[in-house]
Amino acid sequence: MKGSTTTPNSKITICCHSSQSQERLERKVITDYNELLKRKISHAFLGRVAISNILHVFNAYNVHVLNSRDIEEIQKTVDKKGEYKGGEKLLNRLCVYEGWFECLLKVLKDPSVQLSHVARNLETLKDELDQEDLQGFLAQRESSEDEGNYSSGGSSIVSENLRQDVADKNKIVEELRTQVLTLKSELEREREKGTILCVLGFYIGDAPVVSILT
Repeated sequence: MKGSTTTPNSKITICCHSSQSQERLERKVITDYNELLKRKISHAFLGRVAISNILHVFNAYNVHVLNSRDIEEIQKTVDKKGEYKGGEKLLNRLCVYEGWFECLLKVLKDPSVQLSHVARNLETLKDELDQEDLQGFLAQRESSEDEGNYSSGGSSIVSENLRQDVADKNKIVEELRTQVLTLKSELEREREKGTILCVLGFYIGDAPVVSILT
């Protein structure tokens, strides 16, 4: 068809674009969740942990969480602004790494740190957040289903109206056909008498229903 070209390569490109869009969406969901989790645990973490004592423990559990530059900058913040501000910077840096929360829990439970009670509090807060997200998802899905049911009901009403409209028009056509047959019979009788010669035609819109030469 003119103006439309489909090739195997174009299909591959479309698939790639679709895959990339899905990946971007998944990354955004993860980023948003990590930000929410960071905020959720902040009050139970900040001011309760000596940041300087845990910075160098992270790499023992996950070498991909916090790099040397992160550690250096966080330590500088602790030295200049105190543990609380240093803790804020630590959480801000941590939450961009995959597996950061699990690594944080392991660090807090480490024998050299001995903050298992803080780790348990953070786990509880995460469970609360997950439950809130689940309830929000279920509520959103229920709302979507209600909208879908309403739309389906509306579609059914429209379909029923269309069917009734067609039935009414068919009834009119049938009545016209009956009238035509009646007139035809009468005209045939008059024709036998040699008194009438005419053309009879019925139209619905632009389409002829019947045309009779008498």
